[in-house]
Amino acid sequence: MHFYPLISCLEPVEFQEAQEEEKQAEDDLNNHRKKGGSSDEESKLKTRHKVKKHGLEVQLAKELGEANHLLTRLRRLERIRHEILELKQSTVAEIRSYQSPPIIVHTVMTSTFLVLGHKEKETKDWKTVQALVGKTGKEGLKRRCLQCKPEDVSVPAAKRAKDLMSKFELDEIRDVSAGAATFYVWAIAMIEEVLDRASTD
Repeated sequence: MHFYPLISCLEPVEFQEAQEEEKQAEDDLNNHRKKGGSSDEESKLKTRHKVKKHGLEVQLAKELGEANHLLTRLRRLERIRHEILELKQSTVAEIRSYQSPPIIVHTVMTSTFLVLGHKEKETKDWKTVQALVGKTGKEGLKRRCLQCKPEDVSVPAAKRAKDLMSKFELDEIRDVSAGAATFYVWAIAMIEEVLDRASTD
């Protein structure tokens, strides 16, 4: 069983060393058979070959697991970017238009601004949230979300935002406000990335 097509997923030096060890064990076993060696020695060589091969498979499994994990993260980041690129000004305007928003909308926007670096107490007053949502240019909400990087978000802020939004489901939010649902999807994806990075550091 050969693994050569997967070599691009591995550290080249480590893969080559493991591959050479397996090949050497296999060669030793074949040479022993050609020379008519004892069955006891052949048994030992078979065991050695099996161990080396298993070691390579274990290494491959680990490397492939890491590659799949990285792919999941890249897809998540692409989803984050897509949500913001699709964000329309009318969506932002809908959020800002609330004079006394449903608690679910206020909570989602509080979580959004937590991810963007604001303190929770700043968002207690809805008029403050309206002002933040209404900013344009470099301070515009869409641009800020688009430029937000996971490494710039603190883990405590991500955990708090996750806790706040854990009370609601996406469908529940969408039924109340399509705008809030967009920010919910963005914030959740960003939070997942932040906490994922923190768990692997």
